[in-house]
Parts: sequence; C-alpha cells; structure tokens
Amino acid sequence: MSKLLKSLDPLTLAALDGLKLRARQIVEGFVAGSHRSPFRGVSVEFSEHRDYVPGDDLRHVDWKAFARTDKLFVKQFVDETNLHAYLILDSSASMSYQGAASGLSKFQYAQCLVAGLAWLLIRNGDAAGLALADADADIQKWIAAASHAKHWDRLIETMDEANAQSETDLGAALRETASRLQHRSVVLVLSDFLDDVSRVLDGVEQLRFAQHDVVLLQVLDRDELEFPFDERVEFQGLESDLMTQVESKQIRQQYLELFRIAQDQFVDHARNLGASYQCVVSDEDLGTVLNEFLTSRSVWKGDS
Repeated sequence: MSKLLKSLDPLTLAALDGLKLRARQIVEGFVAGSHRSPFRGVSVEFSEHRDYVPGDDLRHVDWKAFARTDKLFVKQFVDETNLHAYLILDSSASMSYQGAASGLSKFQYAQCLVAGLAWLLIRNGDAAGLALADADADIQKWIAAASHAKHWDRLIETMDEANAQSETDLGAALRETASRLQHRSVVLVLSDFLDDVSRVLDGVEQLRFAQHDVVLLQVLDRDELEFPFDERVEFQGLESDLMTQVESKQIRQQYLELFRIAQDQFVDHARNLGASYQCVVSDEDLGTVLNEFLTSRSVWKGDS
C-alpha cells in the first residue's frame, strides 16, 4: 500500500482546508492508480444469443447454456454505451454529527466518498451525476451525468457549497430520482439512513422497478455503532429542538440491541428489493473503504 494511500484517514483529510483539497488528495492518493471502474457493464441490457464464432470474446460466452446444450453461444446486448451513475448525497442535519474521535463529520466523509467514486467513474469513461437530497425540494441540487474531466470539478464545487443542516425526506428524493432517469443507471445513495425507513425503501423499490442498479452506502459515526458513553449525558436532536438527559450506562445495552435490530431489518428489506448494501464508519481510512467497495462490486458483478 502506497504512502499516499495510507494518508487517506479522516484525521489527515480533516487537516486539509475544504473539500477541494481533500478531493485532490483522494485523487492523488488512491484513484489515480490503476483501478478499474467497478460499475462498467451494469447498464448493458441482454438481448439474445447467437452462435459462437472463432475470435469472439470468451467473456461473452454463455457458459450456463453451454453446460445445458454442449454448444457455444455468445450473449448479445442492445445498449453498450458507457454507464451512467448518479450519486445521491443525503444532506440532512443528522449527517452533520461528528463524534469526539472522528476527524470528519458523516457528511464530510460521505463527500469524500462521492469525490473518489465520481473520479473513478469519469476516469474510466463513464458518466457521473449528483443529487443533493433536501426537505424543501426533495432534491436540492441535480447535476446530470457527464464524463468530461471538468465535470468532476463541477461536482466538487457543488458539494463544497452544501451543508448538512436540514430535515430531509430521502425517500421522496429517491422517488424523484426514479422519475428523472431516462434509462438504466447505477444509483449510489450515501446516507446514514436515520430517516423514515419505509419511505426510503419505497424509493428504493421504485428505482429497482425501473431496473436501476441501487447501491446503499450507509455512513455512520462510531458513536452510533458502539455508544461509548458511560455517564449522564444530555443529547440534543440534530433535526429537532428536542433535548434529553439520560444515564448512558443504564441504557447502553438496550440502545445497542435496538440499533442492531433496526439495522438488520433495513438491510434485509433492501437486499430483498435487489439493492446492494455496505456500511462504512466515518473514522475508517478512506483508501481501505474504497478498496473494499471496489472488491465487493467486482465479486458481486462476477468481474475478473
């Protein structure tokens, strides 16, 4: 692992002034290497088989059909244009949470992930688009997918101007995304998913019904996963004025159990709809997270 890749931890990135510098660090430290896009080929739609002829790419041979018939057939496709991917970034106030041990808030960490994934897509000739979820308009900002180098700068500038400070209806944003997309795309949703889960899943279902490939990246702070508090603590709602004092040691086990149950249910429902899921923690090295994500996508898509 390169020295630059090792430097992509949240504390190092937090020391840089603003998303633009962080994004450039990500490009130099990770994405500028020899990494293939994990998304290419997802939007290709199967059409029919034809007989294999010498010289055909063996990757397109239907080996399952060969096992049944002992004959070689090649899959043909109807849409071999470059892939379009849309990155949906949750800008709700809950994403602004930053634990004492975290270098970045959940929103800042998600921005870094978007920067890396968008550059990876564009660098491989695929098109990347961006949507910022917002309560007042469902989608606060919408940037159509494009694949030229300057487009990446536009995505970074748009995120750099955004803040996680509103109460967001992520489910409505996903439904609006489904209504805007004109052809099959990859839709990557970056959120803590601390929202109305039924509405979020309804949005996922609409995207899957339209045959979009949906990837859910849940960004959480370690405090939310481990509840490390051991004394009387006053909690303030990030999306409301509610404040409450609790004896954290007394409720810790109950909180952890309820959180685990809620998360397991969400993941099960999402995967039953055909969406893929990955949880990341905002104090994890960004290079490690991106590496794991690329690997999981390659395995999931049967990439070699």
